[in-house]
Amino acid sequence: MAKFFLELELDPGAFVLEELCRLCRKPVENDFLRGFSEDAPAGKLLAFLNRVLPGGQCEESRPRYSPYLTICLQCSSTLDLDKVRESKLDFDKASITVLSAGSYKGLLRDLIRTCKYLDDKLLAVDLGRYLANSLIATNLIPPEKLLLIPVPLHRKRLNKRGFNQALVLAKELGRLTDTPVRADLLKRIKATTPQFGLSIEERRSNLEGAFALNKPVPDDDSTIVLVDDLFTTGNTLIECARPLIDPKTGKSTFYAFTVCRAD
Repeated sequence: MAKFFLELELDPGAFVLEELCRLCRKPVENDFLRGFSEDAPAGKLLAFLNRVLPGGQCEESRPRYSPYLTICLQCSSTLDLDKVRESKLDFDKASITVLSAGSYKGLLRDLIRTCKYLDDKLLAVDLGRYLANSLIATNLIPPEKLLLIPVPLHRKRLNKRGFNQALVLAKELGRLTDTPVRADLLKRIKATTPQFGLSIEERRSNLEGAFALNKPVPDDDSTIVLVDDLFTTGNTLIECARPLIDPKTGKSTFYAFTVCRAD
């Protein structure tokens, strides 16, 4: 568990303090249990405490807790894990297959907005967990060797927000699927204005030339997967992929995993 917080650069206090559900504001059940194997000493101790503490048992005599850090058991049961949607983006003789875990509406839209506009880093971990669980549940994760690349933030916005939600998503997704994450390969060189409210043409112009390679792309058989929270027109993903196209190897087929897709 300590390694989990270090890798995601989270405050260890989140491990101890009671979290309130980001949707209903009720306490998240047995938050301290997550991350420990029941076979490990710490896991056995915590499982024992779960049995003896009031409210720690459900009717089936199994530990009752939410699979998320910031979403309670009741609210988490309303998040569907079987509606992954596939989209295709074609550009410059290249393509991106986009897999989105849900639609940008309802509870999922509320979570995305809370994460982005209230700078909720711990919620970003849960969104990464939701994305991973959705892909695993629907068996849509490509069988190839994957390399996760989060959509980068410009340093000005990164300094203001304090974290890149796409990087947090990618780290949790990589942890749960045992997939490497390379956040150092791509950088954002243009401080773009927010895409919200812009027309399709304005969005395209706004993002043109916004990304560049920071380091050479590994010359192997891995499939590059871009990771982001929201897929709308696809311009961000396309502009991220342009610098990654390798004229020597012909690598021009990409994937993208996003938490949700705007209808």
